[in-house]
Amino acid sequence: EMQRTAIPASIKMAQAILESSFGKSELAQNSNNHFGIKCSSGWDGKTYYVIDDEVDENFQKKQSCFRSYGNPEESFIAHSDFLTDPKKEKRYGFLFSFGSTDYRSWAYGLRQAGYASNPNYGDLLIKVIEDYSLHTLDVSTTVANPPTTTPSAQPKERTIQMLNDVKMVLAFE
Repeated sequence: EMQRTAIPASIKMAQAILESSFGKSELAQNSNNHFGIKCSSGWDGKTYYVIDDEVDENFQKKQSCFRSYGNPEESFIAHSDFLTDPKKEKRYGFLFSFGSTDYRSWAYGLRQAGYASNPNYGDLLIKVIEDYSLHTLDVSTTVANPPTTTPSAQPKERTIQMLNDVKMVLAFE
């Protein structure tokens, strides 16, 4: 997924660990949802209801609708698609200006974008990444759909391109 979308692998793994309690949460076990992605108005797939942080008019916790997937791999792909969805560009788009190995900026950026309600979410992600050396997953790799031009053919100025529906700037030494 890092190759396909430029989302750091360390971030994806840390989020999956935190959101699913190492794959042991009710949501992960019963719906293969490892990222806590809730149903949205456009979601027409399978659903799973679990008590979460939402409250009713009497401030009692209530069941929330979460997406349900056929297997964990679908959950990981859906997480990437969720963050790269053009409709969510204003919310998450700025994350893609960080390098795919800059897990610290991604961690704090996800909190800033409101991915999770915990004010310590960025610090929690970083702790998981560093405790389990997940940053070693963020190796520089070739992106699946590289730009069609080579760096030598590019002018030596800021050129914004689209790569996997993400705006990028090709930089030179």
